[in-house]
Amino acid sequence: MKIKMKITLGVGFLFLLIIILSVVGIKFANQISGETQNILADNYKSIEYSRAMLIGFR
Repeated sequence: MKIKMKITLGVGFLFLLIIILSVVGIKFANQISGETQNILADNYKSIEYSRAMLIGFR
């Protein structure tokens, strides 16, 4: 196997790894984004509940 072929295969393999890692990273970023939205919605509900309790105690 010639050097040119080895370099081409090596660069191709690295490019493939970059593509795979990018896809996995985007998938996990989207998953975290969805979970963050759920956390923010729950926090908002907790704040509203706390405000209602404070108004009820006054």
